Amino acid sequence: MPARLRGAGPIAWRQSMGALRNSRGVIYVVLFIGTVVAFAAYFLDESGPGLGASALAMFALFTFPQMLQFDFRGDIERIDLLKTLPASSAAIVAGELIVPIALATIIEFVLMLGTGLLWTGWKTIFVICAFLPVGNLLVFAVENLVFLYYPRRSGSMGTTFQAPGRQMMMNFIKTVVIGIAGGTAAGVGALVFWLSDRSVTAALAAAWCVIAVAGVALIPQVARAFRVLDPSLETVE
Repeated sequence: MPARLRGAGPIAWRQSMGALRNSRGVIYVVLFIGTVVAFAAYFLDESGPGLGASALAMFALFTFPQMLQFDFRGDIERIDLLKTLPASSAAIVAGELIVPIALATIIEFVLMLGTGLLWTGWKTIFVICAFLPVGNLLVFAVENLVFLYYPRRSGSMGTTFQAPGRQMMMNFIKTVVIGIAGGTAAGVGALVFWLSDRSVTAALAAAWCVIAVAGVALIPQVARAFRVLDPSLETVE
């Protein structure tokens, strides 16, 4: 059994058990899609590597997180129970987020190591793998932040326009947050690159730290959204 970790450990353990029981189909689908994209990029012309990288990035940012709902999105029926637990909101948020972040990172590691060599080299693969954990932290924090302010059961689609509208709003917010974080990271990396006498390693390390700080900074906001959520008043249909 995991350590209690102020209450985060048992929540993470329960989510990990659910992920182990229910994520086999998700893993197969993700690996299949990633393999198809990688091989398609390999057999295309010179634009293939860029096309493959862009397709995998879009999949990881917008589609993949919807398939790994082992967090607050999958616990909508248990929100009232989570609020009664003898643990802080920050610990509950940490327990809810660690499993989808870890699972997404592991699957993406396998995907990059298995297919990345078809369109890039080892150095690029290692750089991408280094950014995957902090990138997933940012993505899943945004997903849960929006969900806690606008909760909805996964099986409830609402009216004809509600589900597409909600998804468009989610994608817009995610694009804005990731764009700001990515732009700031690129700017800081470029500045460090210039100050460090054109050191690529220092620039990448600075960019990594910026994205990590942005992801960690969203955790208190997710905790606040969880605290203010009232299951008796919020519409979750």
